[in-house]
Amino acid sequence: MLRKREETIPSMVNLLAPEEDSVCHEFAALCLASLAQDYCCKVSILEQDGLEPLIRCLGSSDPDVQKNAVETISLMLKDYQTRTALRELEGFNPLLKLSPQG
Repeated sequence: MLRKREETIPSMVNLLAPEEDSVCHEFAALCLASLAQDYCCKVSILEQDGLEPLIRCLGSSDPDVQKNAVETISLMLKDYQTRTALRELEGFNPLLKLSPQG
């Protein structure tokens, strides 16, 4: 249902803005993780500049926000354009810092 609505992904990306509450970040990232299972949605998240706010969520003090951001990014990394964008946005270091050996 949500995948058919054009405003869904931009709305979720907007909820990842720094001024929003961590609960908004948690559930927006969770929604994007669900949507990112579909290839078209991965592309749309990238086109809507959703990767940068997701990278920013990796530095959240809330572990649920971090987990949902990692899940979304990992699903998006199946697309080569996301890998390039993540490298350009220097998003690999924040991901590695969350690893147990980070």
